[in-house]
Amino acid sequence: MHEPLLTAPSVQESPAAEVRREHELLAGVLGVFLRCGIKAVNMDDIARQLGVSKKTLYRHFRDKRDLAARAVAFHMEAQAHMLDELDALAGNAIDVELALMERMR
Repeated sequence: MHEPLLTAPSVQESPAAEVRREHELLAGVLGVFLRCGIKAVNMDDIARQLGVSKKTLYRHFRDKRDLAARAVAFHMEAQAHMLDELDALAGNAIDVELALMERMR
């Protein structure tokens, strides 16, 4: 038996905890989508692979379309943040390129 990938939510979560939980779910969903493809999985598959209930997914996302759109937006936001960090690095082009390679790994 395998352990769930994500932690179980508390009964009464604060708004900040809800946002963290949603980010955990989105990060996990991105992994599922990258491994299996968006079209190849349904909400049951996603819930099973993340080790959460479908109820948990539907508490945060309207449906698979909403989940996919928000997962892609989450990924793009993370990439933009990473590029902003790289842009802010002081140093020569080689240092920036090495930092980019490290982050991509």
